[in-house]
Amino acid sequence: MSSKTKATIDTACAALERAAQEHGIDANNLFDKAYDAALESEKKHRRFGAFAPTRYRESAVTAARYFVCKWFVDPGKVTNAKEAALLRLDCLYASALRLELEKLWMPGSPFRNALEPIFAIDYCNDIVGAR
Repeated sequence: MSSKTKATIDTACAALERAAQEHGIDANNLFDKAYDAALESEKKHRRFGAFAPTRYRESAVTAARYFVCKWFVDPGKVTNAKEAALLRLDCLYASALRLELEKLWMPGSPFRNALEPIFAIDYCNDIVGAR
């Protein structure tokens, strides 16, 4: 069953992945690393999370795609090595990808328009769901 949340995430992530592939090897590698780290983190969270419900609204893959896009549109800010070390890896990679693709992030661009709906998704309500 497909949801509006999944459709929004799929559209945003496809636009981001396409832009990374078209931008070059560094951007493509950052996208891949961000996705791999997000998926690993989400799977671990679902196995060991203290409040893990028995059932999530969206899959771990959809959640990982969400986090790659979320960290891209709202990158982590790092001012020192300690902050960098404490960031989630997916946040670090997606934030670095934002630096690579910054020129595409112009107001009104189709790329930005495809990604901005991510702001309306709430992880707890839309991906995890009510207990």
